This record gives sequence, structure tokens and C-alpha cells, in this order.
Amino acid sequence: MASKYWLKLFHETIYDPKIMMRSPGARLRWYECLCLAGDVNRDGELPSIEHMVFVFRVSEEQLLDELSELVRAGMIVQNGDAYIVKNWTKRQSQMPDAERKYRDRDSAQKKEYYGEKVSESVTNSVRNSDADIDIDKEVDVDKELDADVSGGGLQSTFTELYPALRPRNEVEQATWTAAYLRMNANGVTPAIMRRASRELADKRMKVASPASLEKPCLMVMQKDPPRKPDSAGAFRDAVIT
Repeated sequence: MASKYWLKLFHETIYDPKIMMRSPGARLRWYECLCLAGDVNRDGELPSIEHMVFVFRVSEEQLLDELSELVRAGMIVQNGDAYIVKNWTKRQSQMPDAERKYRDRDSAQKKEYYGEKVSESVTNSVRNSDADIDIDKEVDVDKELDADVSGGGLQSTFTELYPALRPRNEVEQATWTAAYLRMNANGVTPAIMRRASRELADKRMKVASPASLEKPCLMVMQKDPPRKPDSAGAFRDAVIT
């Protein structure tokens, strides 16, 4: 079967700790392995070590070290002498019609709400697209997110606000996790999330996932006055009600 000349690589890959916590050499090798797996087109199975040494222009020792790191991270599976890109078929398969329609509706709602006037800084800071992120289920997202005074994080706040919403599968769970991590990295707090939720409700805008709140949260943060030092000269976060 002829190989494809392209492969799917989603924007949220840069937020995946499983990838971004690897050594620079292993990260480069990972992307090269994706390209090579697509080229040989054997359902994710990579060619021989000798073949990869030639294509990647590295020593066999360096290649084996980097492949071992990727195997330990669960990104590549070793089966005897063969190396296989994990979940290749699932990640590279065509998106189901139902999921595509869901994405299209969500995108249309955002366009209707934001129009063309959203500032470039907000538009470029957060992107809501499919995530090619393979985050272990046992990762406790709440421990990775800042907690509010009640002891909950962004994930628990979203669950409190929208108890009927749940990720439908592993890929969607990874997408939700990436959204929480992006919001946390941008300084979003549970209080900001609640305020953004209220503003969307006032405008009768539907929330389908945590990603639906990313831009509204950033817009709420843009409206906040700058922090001022207290009597002791220390800066404290503004209280948002």
C-alpha cells in the first residue's frame, strides 16, 4: 500500500507533558519516527534499526538510547526487535462523522459569540482543536492545578458548574486535560472560571467542554484592574466575584 505524504499532528501536542518532558534528542526522534512510520505505512511499525540509523543520520547507540526513553514514556512499544508507534492507527484514522459535526458546531458557536473582534493575543494564546495527547489515566489533574479557597481546582470547578458534562472517550479526556493545563498556565483561577461561566450563561451560549471557557476566562482576566500592593508592600491577587 502506498504511503501518505502527510500525517495528523495536533496543536495540543506541545502541551502534552509525556512529550515535552522528554530530552531534546528524544523529542526530535519522536517526530522523526512519526514521519518515518507514515512513510513506510506499516500501521505504526518502524523499519529496522539499521534503516533508522541511515535515515536519521545518528549513531546506533544514540538511536537506541532515545528509543528506550520513548519506550519508557509509553510513546513507542518494543516487540522483540521491532519498534511500533503506540496508538498509530487510532491517532491517524479519519475522524468519525459524529465527532466532526460536534467540532463544527462548537467552532460555529465560538465564531458567533466572538465574531472577528477577539484580540490577537487572546486568539493566539489558546487553540481549541483535537488533541493528540496520550496522558495516563492515573494522572490526578486536580493535583496539577491551582486550588481555590474551597480546596478544589479548575477541574472540580468545571464539574461543579456543569455536572452533566463528561468526556466521552480517552481522546476527549486528554483534550479536556490539556484545556485545564492551558488555563492553569495562563493564570485562570476557579473564581475566574465561575465568572466566565456566568457571562456565557447571560448570553445564552452553550458550554460543551472546558475548552469552551478558555477564551471567556482570558477575556475576564483582561477586564480585571491591575494588582496594587497592600499596606505591607505585597501584591495580592484581585478578588473576583
